[in-house]
Amino acid sequence: MPTKRQVTYMGNSGFEIVSRAGTRIIIDPYITGNITSTIKVDQLTPPDLVLVTHGARDHMGDTLEICKRSKCTVISEPAVIQHLRNNGIPNERLRSAVWGFVHEFKDVHVRVVQSQHISRFQSGNDMLTGMSVGFIFSTGNDPAFYHPGDTSIFSDIRLFGELYHPQVGLIPVGNATPQSGTELWPREAALVCKWMHLKVAVPTHFCTPDKPRDFKKWVKEESPETKVIVMKSGDVANL
Repeated sequence: MPTKRQVTYMGNSGFEIVSRAGTRIIIDPYITGNITSTIKVDQLTPPDLVLVTHGARDHMGDTLEICKRSKCTVISEPAVIQHLRNNGIPNERLRSAVWGFVHEFKDVHVRVVQSQHISRFQSGNDMLTGMSVGFIFSTGNDPAFYHPGDTSIFSDIRLFGELYHPQVGLIPVGNATPQSGTELWPREAALVCKWMHLKVAVPTHFCTPDKPRDFKKWVKEESPETKVIVMKSGDVANL
């Protein structure tokens, strides 16, 4: 088991986190087809828990394949859970969640919070639509993470900080591909750091280096107490 909590960036909004107790968590595992990812699905150690913020390809990504290769539990919004169920993943491994739900899994405490976005994707012959979610989660006694998936800026983010006190933000700062839109612009992402009083922020959801660079500049102005750590796919940090 690691002596410190290990965080590996998988590219886009994807992370692998291994707690001090050895619980392996994956968030938004968009790997296959992700030009920013240096990781392959068949190289992953089977996770215990997968958190999926919504059903977009660049977030749900390889969740189904990972489920088939492991015995992991998945927490996500109802449309993503239905998609996995439709594709043969046993119901006892699936936890459907909406804003306000709290889940306990081994040494992981997961709180599901609102994100201002939409979950919309093709599942077989059907188009499924649901509510995008964010996660505030902790492992053991280590500081809590905030991972909003995709979100535009909204003032309740400040309330989340006041109530739940996450210290590490995995914060979207740009567009996942040159063709996609941007939910949080770098200055808005810096305001999230300020509102939540984050100690550490890792920029995510960008395809060009200007977005994390701009984010770092705005954090210095808006939230100078926040340390920005820019990670590349495959980088490992103790957070």
